[in-house]
Amino acid sequence: MIDDESGMVNKNNKANAKYPCILLAEDNESNRKVTMKMLERLGYKADAVLNGREAIQALEHQQYDLVLMDVVMPKMSGIDATKEIRRRFPASRQPKIIALTAYVIPNSREICLESGMDDFLAKPVQINELKSMICSHLHVKKESVAQD
Repeated sequence: MIDDESGMVNKNNKANAKYPCILLAEDNESNRKVTMKMLERLGYKADAVLNGREAIQALEHQQYDLVLMDVVMPKMSGIDATKEIRRRFPASRQPKIIALTAYVIPNSREICLESGMDDFLAKPVQINELKSMICSHLHVKKESVAQD
């Protein structure tokens, strides 16, 4: 996990009904900081990792409700990490996985969904889109999420 000194949250979130446990897998420091700040503004704390391999390692140690997964990362892409997560973990340990990508080509969404991802957000991520995605996939009422 990334250290708090770098601006990333690493609080070993404990999942519960009120506060979903979120993991961000993002190799780009600027994108990571912006997304973490958006999550914070929405009232969520999250852990962050730098690539798909680290995302899998984090999931081995803690159950997450939602993974925001960059598609293009070094060491292991978000696509490959998602396939491995879907293969390796039992249904009871499967998080919702939302793709994050700046490379939007006509079939990007289909490629992500075919890999096992649950949804897709194009970068730059907008806070209202992130809020809607979290609410939709974690069945959270929009009114209960902090205002943007």
